Amino acid sequence: MYNQRISLFNTTVDLVFYDVTTLAFETQQTNEILQMGYSKDKKFNESQIVLGMSIDQDRMPVSFDIYAGNTFEGHTFKDSIEKMKKEYQLGKVIVVADRGMMSKKNIEVVENSNYEFIVGKSIKQIKK
Repeated sequence: MYNQRISLFNTTVDLVFYDVTTLAFETQQTNEILQMGYSKDKKFNESQIVLGMSIDQDRMPVSFDIYAGNTFEGHTFKDSIEKMKKEYQLGKVIVVADRGMMSKKNIEVVENSNYEFIVGKSIKQIKK
């Protein structure tokens, strides 16, 4: 879908919004992907998967990945950045993320990729 949109509309992607959510299933069965994990819906007795998705400045999908349900969301970030670098002809990339996603390690990944970034931070955590 991304490639078709790029060829049809001759656009470039230079702003990528990446976020992660969980998709819970009404079962306690597990397999390689379907695992018990921390649910954003605060459900702890159902199997789930973790979905990471990036969109561009026009709110159009760029990519998505599915991870095992017990994967911490911050651990999906490096994988997604590396895949986007490899698979897409991206222009200047500015990563916009909340502080929960952007650990010190993930900020280093972004800086080493020569991407710019904006990280949200709680005002309570900012020193006077």
